[in-house]
Amino acid sequence: MKATTMKATTKYPRYKKQRKPKAKPGRLFEKGHMTEEQKDSLARREREAMALAEAKGYEVIQYGWPDMLLWREKDGKAVFLEVKAKTKKGQEPREGANTLRPSQCRMHSILKRLGLNVQVIWIE
Repeated sequence: MKATTMKATTKYPRYKKQRKPKAKPGRLFEKGHMTEEQKDSLARREREAMALAEAKGYEVIQYGWPDMLLWREKDGKAVFLEVKAKTKKGQEPREGANTLRPSQCRMHSILKRLGLNVQVIWIE
């Protein structure tokens, strides 16, 4: 029997192994992701939106969001999840690594008041 080799093909050619990594949320301003003009334009738009919201009595909260949103389509269940690291016995805790910062506590409180499911898990 003759051995044959098959060339691996993909339905989505843009997802090749050697692709440029996408910008992570919150890291749009890192080198190479945006031009200076785009940064200035975005910053200006955000400042304008914040000023409009504050003029209408809203407080703009940008920090403290949970790490991820878990979404299950079949039953429409959503969970905001904050992941924290457990410290090993005898190990000094790193600041912010295993405790909620005040901004996170406040955001979790607001999300819970809105009736949203917010959970914190501790991973070794």
